[in-house]
Amino acid sequence: MRQKWRLISIDNQVAVHFSSMGEIFWEERKDLLARLVRPIVPSFCNSSPPITRNSSVVLASRLFTLPVEILVTIAEELLEDYLDLICFSLACVYLWEVTQKVRYRSLYAELNKRSWAGSRMILLGDHAKELPEGCLTREELDEFRLKAGEEPVEEGQILCELAAIYFSHPRSRFCLSASKDKRTQFFSSSGRELRKLAQIEQVDPWLSFDEDSFTPVRGALDHRLLRNLSKREFVKKSNSDNLTRALYSLVGFSSDPSVSMYGGELFLPGAWAGDRIDIELASIHDQEHGNGSGWTDITASVARTLEMIASQNRYDDFEF
Repeated sequence: MRQKWRLISIDNQVAVHFSSMGEIFWEERKDLLARLVRPIVPSFCNSSPPITRNSSVVLASRLFTLPVEILVTIAEELLEDYLDLICFSLACVYLWEVTQKVRYRSLYAELNKRSWAGSRMILLGDHAKELPEGCLTREELDEFRLKAGEEPVEEGQILCELAAIYFSHPRSRFCLSASKDKRTQFFSSSGRELRKLAQIEQVDPWLSFDEDSFTPVRGALDHRLLRNLSKREFVKKSNSDNLTRALYSLVGFSSDPSVSMYGGELFLPGAWAGDRIDIELASIHDQEHGNGSGWTDITASVARTLEMIASQNRYDDFEF
């Protein structure tokens, strides 16, 4: 039976279900690459006016006579539910200003839940019996065995079954107005009703934002780095073309080398399978780690491997 593959974010317990390697390897999936990018702080989250109590505001509740510290503490109790926090913050202009930093923390946490940046990644074939050494902790393996039942017994088959049955599909892009919560039924995607309710113009970006606002913008001279945070290695590209193939070739893993295309033996088992992966701009990487300190650039070897695979599959015009 032909081997099928799943791209798995182990820490997020999310799996993308694929068919044969030959069908997926040459398809660009920039949506998957975007999930490996670490969210950044958008400008609108850092540009709020100073907090001042406007004497003209009518305080309709004793709640709003409380000290700022108490109001912030209440807001922090709502951190785990972004919509709850938004509803609380919209009670009045003053409260909206007081909760600005807490709203950012809640929104950033919500987006990080969806991000795969730093997660252990593996493109796992369903014929796999073992897993890369250290891919799962002993506690995780025990937990997964309980969920999988008596069968299967091999670690690779346990993760395959968990990914097929228990792991979720990637969550859709975060949009407050698309929430199934009853409170959003009267909200429009533009957030106009909420602007009226809050009576402040600055509310709109918090409700109708684009998730791309949280993605770092690459400058003309900048590069993207597909990074292995476990091994401190990276693949460098001036754009995202072929980064999907680089990812697959590095995190693919199975006990069975059959991949329904030529050249599978060139990258299985993947050198990064089960490691912590993300995508970062080179400029940000250099700010955090210095120019090349302690990191290894493996771009040349990955490019050679992909070009050999492309040649065997008659993609003669392929260029990494």
